[in-house]
Amino acid sequence: MYHIGIIYVPCDSEKQRALDIIKRAIDSEKYDIRVKLAADAAMPDIAASDIIIFASDSSSGNPINEDYSEIVRALKGINLSGRLAGIISFGTDDTAETWRNVLKYTGITCFDESLIITDTIDEDNIRKWLKSLIKKYEVIVNGR
Repeated sequence: MYHIGIIYVPCDSEKQRALDIIKRAIDSEKYDIRVKLAADAAMPDIAASDIIIFASDSSSGNPINEDYSEIVRALKGINLSGRLAGIISFGTDDTAETWRNVLKYTGITCFDESLIITDTIDEDNIRKWLKSLIKKYEVIVNGR
């Protein structure tokens, strides 16, 4: 069984709905799902995941929510080779791009397509993104 970690920041009901769509769309027979708030997450949560989904918005002028500050600090100098990161940005492309820069030297594979969620929750788009993310991980696993 593979492990999917979803790390997110507190969000309004619409954004929470998007995360709920993702959780429901994951095949729980095939994947163990672990969900944590960014402020409560630690490196063991990330290290135990095969696929890590980082869901964030900007805060206080920073592209990544400040609740991720400890994780961002801890990611410096860690090796996450063999894992796949999916990035969800609530609002702007800047958040996704900053995540890519933070993860650049960890060895993790960043899924090419970030999920940018603005005001409207498009369930079909979210499910399509998740399906592509999981398919990408299966390609990584089969290539080993």
